[in-house]
Amino acid sequence: MAKVYAEIIGLEQVHEVLEKLPKKLNKKLLNQACVRASKPIREAAKWNVRQYSDTVYRQVKTWAMKKTPRAGVWVGWKLPGKVAGTRAERAWQAMGGYWLEYGASGGGRTGWRRGKIYRRIPATGWFRRAVDQNVRTVKKDFTKEVQYVINRFLDKAITKHGW
Repeated sequence: MAKVYAEIIGLEQVHEVLEKLPKKLNKKLLNQACVRASKPIREAAKWNVRQYSDTVYRQVKTWAMKKTPRAGVWVGWKLPGKVAGTRAERAWQAMGGYWLEYGASGGGRTGWRRGKIYRRIPATGWFRRAVDQNVRTVKKDFTKEVQYVINRFLDKAITKHGW
């Protein structure tokens, strides 16, 4: 059986191919391509945050935007469904990525106890660095990923339904 192969050269051809597909399938394929293309950002973010917090390291994920009519993905730290532990551990799981990105003064309304300051967290910019270093790679590889996802879909559809 001969394989069908769609070759995509430029962005106009991506739009042309995707416009011919049904809207639901179009969104599904674009989400898959976005997840694959965003892998360098996710991996760099994990590598950048690993030295500061294993909790935030495990929370760095890529997930699809499901409730919007457009396709796309989010890359960032995502809270688990159930968060267990002490109050401080739950707070770190909820805000750890944010605190590491922007920093925390250690002071504030609840930061002072008996004249001492709670732990100050310096800003590391772990996520911004990951995005800045890899955004060009993601843009460059996106058309390749769309091409790969469409070709994989065509191969599966042809094998399942025949030509």
